[in-house]
Amino acid sequence: MNLHVFRAIADRLRPLAEPIRTITVRIRTRTWTGERVGQGMTQDTDLLLPGYVNVRQVSAKEVASSGGRLREGAVRIGPITPTYSAFGATGGFTPAQLRPAATERQEVFWVLAGELAGEFALVDLDTTKPLSWYATANRMRSTP
Repeated sequence: MNLHVFRAIADRLRPLAEPIRTITVRIRTRTWTGERVGQGMTQDTDLLLPGYVNVRQVSAKEVASSGGRLREGAVRIGPITPTYSAFGATGGFTPAQLRPAATERQEVFWVLAGELAGEFALVDLDTTKPLSWYATANRMRSTP
């Protein structure tokens, strides 16, 4: 068996093993019509992560030991299944989807709706594990 098979199995089992989530996670790429961010009108493109993705607030101990990288209100998001192709199906996410490159006219941020609603800036994308990746993000601003 190759790694894609294990990723496919993990992706299919995760929704069964996790409780119902009340937080939705989107990766938003906002494009401005002006020459740079903040100028002109905006158009948003969202990538919705599956409902089984867990979101938890980072502890005060984790913030204190982060060397200033994390701030109070930061969140850890995951597990996120890496991309796979197995059993005639494809799924998961690539690093480029989770951390898209932005131009001078774009900004990329993570949007959480529900209990921890707000907009978050990605700080770290941990892709070291073969079956599950985790994102850590700092709160930029709260949303209603």
